[in-house]
Amino acid sequence: MPRTATPVVIDESIKALEDQPTRERLERIMATPELQQTIRELAAATVPGFIDGLDSAESKARIHEFSKALVAALVEELRPAMREAVQEALSKDVQAQLDRMVADMAAQATHSVMKTAATDVPTTLSPAMRAALAENLGAPEVRSAAASTAHDIAKSALAGSREAILEVQQAQEQGPVQRMARFLTRAGILLAVFALLFIALVAFGMLSLRSRAIRAEQASEASAQRVRKLALLMLSSEGQAWSPDEKAMFQQELETEAEPRVRGRRPRPHA
Repeated sequence: MPRTATPVVIDESIKALEDQPTRERLERIMATPELQQTIRELAAATVPGFIDGLDSAESKARIHEFSKALVAALVEELRPAMREAVQEALSKDVQAQLDRMVADMAAQATHSVMKTAATDVPTTLSPAMRAALAENLGAPEVRSAAASTAHDIAKSALAGSREAILEVQQAQEQGPVQRMARFLTRAGILLAVFALLFIALVAFGMLSLRSRAIRAEQASEASAQRVRKLALLMLSSEGQAWSPDEKAMFQQELETEAEPRVRGRRPRPHA
């Protein structure tokens, strides 16, 4: 019970003992045969003990036993009255004061514990932990685990730095000037490809036209030769009738002259 509430409890206990109903109840308790027998036995044991100078261990034991019985009986009978008196004494103000006192006591206890820990840990716990860590770190398995962990950490750090450098380079390469340069490069490549295709198409067309021109020139020369032959035949005949051989040769020349023209034309679809 807090120190501030102790006078209040004692005062209320005295007031409760001065109360007439409480006094009557105590008188009834004292008049009970059990309590009277206990008092008589206590007195019978106490007087020889004082006379003998309290040297008898049996007398001391009996006095102690009777005292415990008397106190237990009194406490059992007085407990309800004391509880009621204490409950009436502990008003809201007292309870609030007790709460503040408990909070202050808890804060003081926490401060004391922290202060003690701050004082004792550097002198007791820290050396023990230092010695334990030094002993454990010297073990081969701990060294192996630490080396493996350091290797993994270094490897991860290098990989992360490499990725970061690549990202920075990519970000720098993605600037407007770099993008324009890449676009112009790609456009130049595409333009060169298209130019090569155009040149190839022009060359193919020119070769095709040249071959056609050569064939046309050859056909024209052949026609001119045939015409010359026919003219020579007509001049050699001098108005005379042609023989059957001459007519057959003339007809063959005409058919040979008309054959390239027929091959060069496409057949018309019938209506």
